[in-house]
Amino acid sequence: MIFLKLDPSSVDFPKLIKTNKLEYEEVKVTDGISYFNVYNIFEGDGFDRFQNFVQSNPIWRMNNEPDLTDMNPFSTIHLPTWATEELFAMVSELYLRTATHLPRHTINNNDWGNIYFKEECRPIKKWRLPHIDYVRGLAANMWFTDHAPGDSGTVLWKYVGGEIQNGVFEYQGNPEHPLYDEWHAMGPTDRETHFTNFTEEEGRYWGFESIGFVPSKYKCMTCYPADVPHTPYIDDEITLRWSHTFCAFE
Repeated sequence: MIFLKLDPSSVDFPKLIKTNKLEYEEVKVTDGISYFNVYNIFEGDGFDRFQNFVQSNPIWRMNNEPDLTDMNPFSTIHLPTWATEELFAMVSELYLRTATHLPRHTINNNDWGNIYFKEECRPIKKWRLPHIDYVRGLAANMWFTDHAPGDSGTVLWKYVGGEIQNGVFEYQGNPEHPLYDEWHAMGPTDRETHFTNFTEEEGRYWGFESIGFVPSKYKCMTCYPADVPHTPYIDDEITLRWSHTFCAFE
């Protein structure tokens, strides 16, 4: 029998992989929206150790399975809680420092991996459109692959085609919206044959205006408000892209 062993183990992890104090820069996108780059996440060689640790975890699902309805187009890893406590504390601290409102609820946490395999990525059609992660919170993407400037990142959008209620765009929730039937005609498991970037022209059609671009940065966490609509951007020459999201939300 062959068993996989996490490296480091739960016993050695807290001794070998420790986070630094929060260090970040703010990049303003609009008057009311910023994103944040978190640097020097770990002490010493902690980033390399953490990257190797994440890679020693199995992929839970490819997110291209025919019956799966998950909106994430990328293959997913989830990590054990004992390996994420300090990172969630860091992201929660950043959220509490930078939130434009006084958080009224308990801060919750969720993590998920985002591994783009070009030859295996087949997104669900309706979820190519901009989406939000949570109604209130901060999403932090830790980047494990390095790409040329402008080739990889996250596009931020503003929805101008109607209202957003509890994270639902009007074309999703209002039967009177002119795009309601078109969006719902796309089945929950209707998939594209390959990944393509959501374009400015498509954005205008569905009621979105692009407001900024958050470039991916190797060994950095790029963080943006979880309620800002966004889409991934991946240059066609990229065959592998890998990040892991740590989200603090209410």
